[in-house]
Amino acid sequence: MPLTDIFAATESEARSLRLHEQPLSRFAGADIKGVDLVKLEQLLRLAQERTFDPKLTQFPFVAELADEGPWIVRFAPALEEFLFDLDQQHIPAWGERWAQIDEFRLDGFSTSDVTEVLRTLVRVVHEARALKKPLFVWMAM
Repeated sequence: MPLTDIFAATESEARSLRLHEQPLSRFAGADIKGVDLVKLEQLLRLAQERTFDPKLTQFPFVAELADEGPWIVRFAPALEEFLFDLDQQHIPAWGERWAQIDEFRLDGFSTSDVTEVLRTLVRVVHEARALKKPLFVWMAM
């Protein structure tokens, strides 16, 4: 299961991260362990009612800190917009929908686990907007 952080920073700040540096030691964000780009793309797919993009083109590559990772990608702006507009009252229903994807079921996530991740993502998106900074995803295996 990948280690995954989502954090708010400028692109130059994101690129300045060092190999053994955790982004959350410097930037606002959250640990979303086990939520990889495929799961995030699946949420975006559900929100946009479209087919899955296996190339993950909505999450542009920013930096590779070593051959084996960690890697940094830009959080999909369209997903950020969806999460920013998501009302608190709709989070449980969206969490239930997102929890149905195979990737969560195979990794043993419960609906409540997925709903909590969704709440965290919504909170971080709002924090990033307040800071006027884009979001990035940091992943390590």
